[in-house]
Parts: sequence; structure tokens; C-alpha cells
Amino acid sequence: MASLTLRQTREVSAGGYKVTNAVISATGIPEEVFVFSLAGVYSHIASVRELETLPVTADPRVPWYRQASCYYEFSVLDDAVDYAANTKSSLGTLVIEYATAETAFVGTEDTVISS
Repeated sequence: MASLTLRQTREVSAGGYKVTNAVISATGIPEEVFVFSLAGVYSHIASVRELETLPVTADPRVPWYRQASCYYEFSVLDDAVDYAANTKSSLGTLVIEYATAETAFVGTEDTVISS
């Protein structure tokens, strides 16, 4: 069973409203679920495929990498609230999809095919 623990910090910042996400523990799934560009800018939550293929440190040969934490700033409170809720929901979906891919799809199966 895959699971992760997300610590989400919401605060008022100089630029408006800041949401910081940090995966503080994970079981059966990598902790590094936040995707960044090579410029170090947070982009999105990883897909199952990205969890399997993207590195966890910047590599100039790959345009993206993963980290266990990210932050995003908003000038509008409602946008920050929506982002915080959507992040939790998206991570919940990712955990389910990753667990399914690792258990239901991955493996070896012997099938006898005869006439």
C-alpha cells in the first residue's frame, strides 16, 4: 500500500499568499513528487511515468527533475485556497494510481495458450 504524508504550510507573504508543500514521509512511492524545470521553477505534480523516469536532481540532459517540496505564491486568496485543496486531491490521486501501477500492472504472468 502506497502512502505519503504531506506537510502543507499556508501563510501571508510579502507577495500575497504562500502555500508550501513538503512530503515528509512516503511508503511505497517516491517522496519527490513535485516537478521543476531546469531553471528551478516549480511546474506540476509528477505523473506515475514521471515518478519512474525523471531524476531527483537537475540534469542538463533532462528538461525536468523532481523534488520533495515546493512553494507557490498567489496574489488572490481564493486562488491560494483552491491550489492548496487541489494539491491534496491531486496527490491522493497520484498515490492511488502509483499503487495500482506497481501492484496491478507490474509483474510476471504465465498464460497457457492452446488450441
